Amino acid sequence: MRRTASVVVAVLAMLTVGSSCRHKIKVSHLDKKEWIVLPIGVNADGVCALQEKQPGELRTEAKSQVVWIVVGSCPLKDGKPQTIEIKRAFLKNGQGQGYDPFNDTGSKLKEDIPSAEGSGIRLKGKLKDAVEKGRYKYTILINGQDAQWRSRADDGDFYLCPVWPCGDFND
Repeated sequence: MRRTASVVVAVLAMLTVGSSCRHKIKVSHLDKKEWIVLPIGVNADGVCALQEKQPGELRTEAKSQVVWIVVGSCPLKDGKPQTIEIKRAFLKNGQGQGYDPFNDTGSKLKEDIPSAEGSGIRLKGKLKDAVEKGRYKYTILINGQDAQWRSRADDGDFYLCPVWPCGDFND
């Protein structure tokens, strides 16, 4: 009887603590996610584009590296490879001139798209040693234009912390 009462008290204590913490921390933002797959190809209009809307979100911290794995291919255009890139100007709350969180060394944010099926390519961004915490939006460009998926593709979400984890991203 005594043991059963102890177990019940322990379970109730865990439920109380768990329910009080649940509203303060968004668990989905605690885990780092530093890579995303971008499938590309030719859409119904014959244009090289994303094959699905921007998947998921990136969550990381200063000094880390994030990677976009590009799979698929697009034919040559006027005898030259088509390009894909991550626009360096990230927007916080949809405002400002854009924030560039990446170092020039260690980052490769633009690459030629393969013209035939084969191995994917990687775009990578090496984050600066000191970054501004926030939830940013970034844009994927194909041939210098917004990447499209039947219609304008969603901007990607990018959660950035000076040191991970840093809690909620309400600012």
